[in-house]
Amino acid sequence: MEATVLSKIGKVAEQGEKAALIILESNCGSVPGKEGSIMGVFEDGSTIGTVGGGAIEYDLIKRSLEAMKKNENFKFDYSLTEKGELKMACGGQASGFVKIFVPKNKLIIFGGGHCSQKLAKFAVNCNFAVYVVDDREEFKNNSDFDGIVEYLVGTPKEVVQNLSFNADTTYIVMATRGHLHDLDAARVTIDKEYKYMGMLGSKKKAIEVKEQLLKEGYSLEKINNIHLPIGLDISDGSVEEIGISILSEILKVKNNLKGEFRKIEIKNKAT
Repeated sequence: MEATVLSKIGKVAEQGEKAALIILESNCGSVPGKEGSIMGVFEDGSTIGTVGGGAIEYDLIKRSLEAMKKNENFKFDYSLTEKGELKMACGGQASGFVKIFVPKNKLIIFGGGHCSQKLAKFAVNCNFAVYVVDDREEFKNNSDFDGIVEYLVGTPKEVVQNLSFNADTTYIVMATRGHLHDLDAARVTIDKEYKYMGMLGSKKKAIEVKEQLLKEGYSLEKINNIHLPIGLDISDGSVEEIGISILSEILKVKNNLKGEFRKIEIKNKAT
């Protein structure tokens, strides 16, 4: 059973979702659960395994779900007395540790062209789990895609069901070969959960795409959440620097920073 619990937690984390591992390290007295038993808790409230059931397990599930929101591990130590936190008089004590598994940040790139290739390469080196979506199979073995998790061949609509999305860890970039393909990618992802969404294009394209999405009934708030044009204003227009400018904007959002100059200036001291 332990192997099943650990395998499920690993699989969920690989899919870009959080999980909690509860480890019952010690117990004594009238406490259910075997020392060393483990249990997995997932963001949707589902569980696998058990640390004995009852009030302790119920409370640990609740605490684990809260801990996943904060990405914080915690220790637990229950004293089952009337003065204990669970207000139980059956006696006994249980203690252990809860480990929160936070998955890698996931970058989904729609489009396998030149800018996407460089962006994927740089993002892998920054520890993103990168997925590339394109209906052109000929780009699949490009050396810049070495290290990505998966290259999915197909249209955005065809492959979106094979991808998972998370409000804290999913970043989306649309850099396909044209307006229509970018719009298709936007339509199938705009209502998903994500931390960042951006699209490659000019200011003219930005207006046209956003106005089209508005005509189709998407909310103004969701439309304006799309970073379009994408990237910080730092590149010379080469595909390498465009990739860097896009990743720089993503890192700015991920790390919740302003991206300002950090240099310190000093004044000449009077002699």
